[in-house]
Amino acid sequence: PVIVLWVAAGGLAPFQAAVPLALVARRNRQLGYSNAIDIVFVEGFAHLGDAYAAQLRDAGFVLHDAERIFRPHAQRFAALDHFGVFLKNCFLRWLVLAELFPGEPLLHFDGDVMFNECPTVLARLFAGRTILLQGCPALTAISDHGWFRQYESELVAYARDIDGYSARDWQE
Repeated sequence: PVIVLWVAAGGLAPFQAAVPLALVARRNRQLGYSNAIDIVFVEGFAHLGDAYAAQLRDAGFVLHDAERIFRPHAQRFAALDHFGVFLKNCFLRWLVLAELFPGEPLLHFDGDVMFNECPTVLARLFAGRTILLQGCPALTAISDHGWFRQYESELVAYARDIDGYSARDWQE
């Protein structure tokens, strides 16, 4: 299980308001669920602060500062800047995950997902599958890492000609 996040320059308070990790951790514990989830920060890890990072680790989350992986991708895909930080980071998170966890099966959740089943149980249920819910990648299972190569290839084509790619996509 993995969640990809970023903390904007606005700091920790707006982040905590938008991404209720502490609440997720408490609720998971109350329900007897595991918090063995890799939390990957593509930007702003330093904004977490030591106390909040320690709180997340104590809850069972494994924290990763992946900004060094993210930065080259952000520069390479500068054409996506006009979508704003949120959407650009949503596009690029998959490239970071492919590099950070090469060959490992992943079950990705958005950071605001509240669990009604243990994340590790869900990971077992989705083992061996590769699915992305159309229009809503709040839950994405990736076992076939060829998916990442195909995704990157399509992202390159998209960034090269956003309008043309989008027009073709709407027709398909």
